[in-house]
Amino acid sequence: MCRQPIPKTKKQTVSMLRANVDKGLAWAQRQLAGNYRDGRCGLPQSHKKAAQLYEQAVAQGDAHAQNSLGFLLENGLGVRR
Repeated sequence: MCRQPIPKTKKQTVSMLRANVDKGLAWAQRQLAGNYRDGRCGLPQSHKKAAQLYEQAVAQGDAHAQNSLGFLLENGLGVRR
């Protein structure tokens, strides 16, 4: 990411994140999940999609994603209780 141009629009931000999610990068999975969780960057709010992305990042050992997924699990958001 350090050599990629900084996104200037929300659409470019989401596009960059999705490209990095497709590469399997945990930080991008976590960031895109947060955008879905909060309905940011023009994305619809979706706790279910956020939980799926957090789970992918957690599988790679991302501690921030573990915490965020724990919040969704604790509150029954996007996951079965």
